[in-house]
Amino acid sequence: MYRRADYIFTVTEGARRNLISKGVPPAKVAAMPHWFDEPAMRPDAAEARDRVRREFDWDGKFVALFAGNLGLVQGLETVVRAAEWIPPESGIRIALVGDGADKPRLLGLVDALGLLGRVQFIDRQPMERMPELFAAADGLLVHLKHSDLSDS
Repeated sequence: MYRRADYIFTVTEGARRNLISKGVPPAKVAAMPHWFDEPAMRPDAAEARDRVRREFDWDGKFVALFAGNLGLVQGLETVVRAAEWIPPESGIRIALVGDGADKPRLLGLVDALGLLGRVQFIDRQPMERMPELFAAADGLLVHLKHSDLSDS
């Protein structure tokens, strides 16, 4: 497939180098990091925060939010296993927003470890909804497992 492609975009320089190491000509591959529309990420914070926190049962809790691809490269099993160390009565919740190839396995792991009160899964949300989710969280979680593909 790579040989037949006219041009290939990757989201990291590490993924670009990986393709080149597999024989893809360097002139045929470019890294184009993810971007976001910064002005769109500024919601009416107070109103949005209260509404979203009620909707997802976050009132009275400290919420660490991960939003995006629940895939293998994200390495979210580490996050789920870290939740085992969170005391159930602590009021800390990890919210994983999105979908991806690793979501079914992560759901099963959370269930098997009895972490349903500490780890919450929220289905993928429309992009225009993300600013209010970010505003409602107490902390944002960015997580990737070490991989040559995730090198910048």
